[in-house]
Amino acid sequence: ARLKIPPSPTAPHDASGVISATMPGVSFIRLFKDNGGTFEELVLPGDLTAAELRAGVTLAIEAIDVVRDAVAWDGFVDITLTIDGGTGPDGALPDGSDTVRMRVSPVVFRHNLTPATTVHATSLSNAASVAYRNDLSAALTAAAVPNPLNEFADIADQWTQDLFETAYMSMPTVGGVQVIELNLRSANYTGSSLREGGRVVFNDLRGPDVAGLAQYDPAHSDPMDTLNSLGNLEVVPPHTNWPLGRIIIGSTTPMYPDPTVVQLVTDQGFQDPIFVDTSWLTIAHVREVFNFIPFSSATHGFKVLVPDPAGTRTALEAAQGAGHGAQEMFVGKLWSGGSDASISINELLADVDIITSMQVSAVQIDAMIDQLKAATGLTDDDFIPVPAVTQEVYGYQTAFVPNLVDGIVLTTGHYVAPDPHGPKINGIDLFKTGLEAALVGSGLTVHYLECWDLYHALLGGGGSGANVTREVPDELMWWALTPGE
Repeated sequence: ARLKIPPSPTAPHDASGVISATMPGVSFIRLFKDNGGTFEELVLPGDLTAAELRAGVTLAIEAIDVVRDAVAWDGFVDITLTIDGGTGPDGALPDGSDTVRMRVSPVVFRHNLTPATTVHATSLSNAASVAYRNDLSAALTAAAVPNPLNEFADIADQWTQDLFETAYMSMPTVGGVQVIELNLRSANYTGSSLREGGRVVFNDLRGPDVAGLAQYDPAHSDPMDTLNSLGNLEVVPPHTNWPLGRIIIGSTTPMYPDPTVVQLVTDQGFQDPIFVDTSWLTIAHVREVFNFIPFSSATHGFKVLVPDPAGTRTALEAAQGAGHGAQEMFVGKLWSGGSDASISINELLADVDIITSMQVSAVQIDAMIDQLKAATGLTDDDFIPVPAVTQEVYGYQTAFVPNLVDGIVLTTGHYVAPDPHGPKINGIDLFKTGLEAALVGSGLTVHYLECWDLYHALLGGGGSGANVTREVPDELMWWALTPGE
C-alpha cells in the first residue's frame, strides 16, 4: 500500500524528517521508500533529507504476517512523520508531526454462494481415483467452471478437502481491488510432523498473489487431531449482522481443534466462529452434517442440507410396504475389508445396530441444528433434510449410505453429490430421488460422483476428495464494515 508525503518546496536546507512506527506493529511490517523509481527498504526509524521533503516522498508498506493472536498484534500500526522545520535563510517549515493508522487485511474465508473458479483433487493412479476425477471433471464442464480440475500428482493423500482451506486477503487500490489468494494449511500434527499432504499450499499453489499459511500447535492432543482437518471448518454464508458470513467449526469441551488455529480465525474480526458439537461422529467433521447451498427464495439466499435418518427410515419402510423390500442397495460394491456390501431394504430395516445408529444420529443432528439456529437466527424452513442412513463405527456414528450432504457446491446452479448406490424402485435410485425432490426450488442440477472405493468405504465423504477456490466478491469488502459485523 502506498503512503505519500506531499512536496514542501520551501523546506530549508537544514529541515529533516523522521518516519517511525508504533510497537508492536513495527515488528510485523516493512516500509519501503521510492528512490528514483526503485523501492528500497527503509529501516525504522528512518530519516528524510531536506531535498526529499522538497521533492515529496512515496512510501510503500507491507505486512510480513497475518494476525495470528490479537494480543500479540491486532493488525494495526501507526506510521508517524515528524518534521524538524529547520532555520535556514530561505525560511522554515513548521515543526510538527502527522500520523496515519494502517491495518493488515484480515483473512476472509469463502462461502458457497460465490461461484467456483478452480476445483482441486489429488491424482492417484488407481481406478477409483480415475473414476472420481472423471466424474468431477464432467461436472465442472457442465457447470462451466472457468478452470479445469487442478490435480495434485505429487502427494498420496486423497483427502484433498482436509488438507487446506481457501481464503483471501484484499485492499483498495487506485485501480480497484488488490487480492491475494490465501490457502490455510491443515494443522493436522501427529507424531512429530504436520500432515505431509498439506505441503501443496506451498509446493503446488503458492505463487504470485497466492500465499500459503500454516498455523499449528505441536502439543495439541493426537486423539483430537481429526478436528484439525479442514473438512471441519466451513463458512455459514452471509446472514443477519454477518455480511461476510461466519466460520463454523466442530468443537466441544472434550473434543476440540487446535486452539491456535481457532485464535487465528477468530482474531480476523469479521467471521467469528460458531461452535457445534461433532464429537458423536467417527470423523467428527462439521461438513458431514451441514452443507450450505444457494437458494434464491430463502430469507438469506441459502439453505442448509442436513442428513435425515428418521425421514429415510420412513421412506424405506414405505418402499418395503409397497413390496420392494427385496431390492438391494450397494450392488457390486465391497467394504474396505473385501466383504460384499450389498444389502436389501428388508435386511437393513431388520438390522438393530443400524436402526439404533439412525436413532442416535437423528437426535444429535437435531441438537446441531438447534445450535446453528441459535447462533444465526435461521429457522426450520432454512434446513433441507436429505436421505441418510448411518452406522456405528468405533463407538461413534458415520454414514452407511454415501453421505449426500457431503457434496460440492460449484455455482448457483450445480451440486455434486456422491453416488449413493441406493435400492432401485421401478429402476430409479430411491436415495437419488429423495435428494432431487428435496432440492426442488433450489435451481440446482445434481451431478453424481463415484466415490465408494476411494472415500466412502474408508469412512469419508465424496466432498472430502475435493477443495474449491471461489470468486472473490467485489461488491462488499471488509474495509466497508465494522469489525464484529
